[in-house]
Amino acid sequence: MLCLLWLAATLGFSGCASPPRTEVKQIAIRSGEANLWESVRAAEVIYVGEVHDDQSNHEYELQLVRGALAQHLKVAVGWEMFTRSQQPLLDLFEHHKISLEQLLTQTGFQASWGIYSPIYAKILAVTAKARMRNVGLNASNPLVHRVAMGETLSQEERNQLPEGYVVDSRAYENFVRLMGDHPGVTEADLHRYFDAQNVWDQTMADSILAFRQQNPNTKLIVLTGRGHIQNGFGIPSYVAQKSKLRQLLLFPPTKNSVPNHEGEQ
Repeated sequence: MLCLLWLAATLGFSGCASPPRTEVKQIAIRSGEANLWESVRAAEVIYVGEVHDDQSNHEYELQLVRGALAQHLKVAVGWEMFTRSQQPLLDLFEHHKISLEQLLTQTGFQASWGIYSPIYAKILAVTAKARMRNVGLNASNPLVHRVAMGETLSQEERNQLPEGYVVDSRAYENFVRLMGDHPGVTEADLHRYFDAQNVWDQTMADSILAFRQQNPNTKLIVLTGRGHIQNGFGIPSYVAQKSKLRQLLLFPPTKNSVPNHEGEQ
């Protein structure tokens, strides 16, 4: 059931106050086009909204990272696919103290995210060669699972939940729409899954804000599922509640859709 959650870009419970929508530039253009690099240079956080099982999306991400290096931009890569607790292993990898194979094995990456594409490993190899920072953004899987199942959290787990965010009252509707019709999923289930999605999105927003505070001169390329950023909901909106960072959303063309024209939200 949890695999359904990536489809949604969440912002809140019905009845909560609605914060101002994030104004973010959203484009869907090829990674080599000149106007893309103009937008990337102007941005401080660049999101790529991927469809996890679409290989062309991962190729786009790889070319974006390679292109940023070719443009001599100071960038790091933020990963939905790694948790904050895995950051020490990412740091060891950055400093060549463990190999790529060791990183993937010790984080369990190949059994989870690695099943979607071998290109993730290619991106990590490029960052290692360039001594580029990789940042684990996400909440731990056990925490999100317990929230999704409606289980009582321990004090230690409650301490991991992000604080200080306002949840947009329009988001639950958006979440349900993106989830679509799934037989056997009740309204109570949807609310619990919605809570879990907020844990993901707010944790990743917290991680982005912390990284930028510590590294104000480094752009962050964020690789994440499309549902976490669609229409400016989810991560970008939470980031905007606590910072005026310039955020750019990139949506690679998918095998099932026609690319959108460039535009402002």
